[in-house]
Amino acid sequence: MIPQTYKALVAESVGSSFSEVATVKDLPTPTIDKDEALVQVKYAGVNGGCETFRARGEYSFSGNKEVNYFSLGAEGVGVVIAIGSEVTNVKVGDAVCFVGSAFAEYSRCKAKLLWNIPEASKEYVGLRISGLTACAMLEQTGKLKKGEKVLITAAAGGAGHFAVQFAKLSGCE
Repeated sequence: MIPQTYKALVAESVGSSFSEVATVKDLPTPTIDKDEALVQVKYAGVNGGCETFRARGEYSFSGNKEVNYFSLGAEGVGVVIAIGSEVTNVKVGDAVCFVGSAFAEYSRCKAKLLWNIPEASKEYVGLRISGLTACAMLEQTGKLKKGEKVLITAAAGGAGHFAVQFAKLSGCE
């Protein structure tokens, strides 16, 4: 059963830091459009860079300066609990990775942006942003080839730890 309301960590406006703007609110559960899915959030990833830029309204989050409320939480894992009439890539009960509004009990997502995963477990949280970023920077930007030596700075971070694994799997040093 889908509840009438849910708890979410949101910001009422931009500010100088995440802790300054973040507040827990009870919100009405959103209705979904024909191309959307409602995801019950099971795990949320903490992506420090995204959340800092989002809270400050910087870079690709500059639009946050113009709104009264905006969602927090960059990446998450959950289970689809409702789908729009035109959604064909996921079904109710599917475990998925998603981007946006992850610091909430529920997230309304464009269905085409959801990634199906075997199960809704914490190990999949970082795939959608950090894993994709690492893959793109090595394969698309770096044109990674077997036998190359690869320097990965900040290898303990989200994208960095994926990059180390991708480089090793590609036969690099």
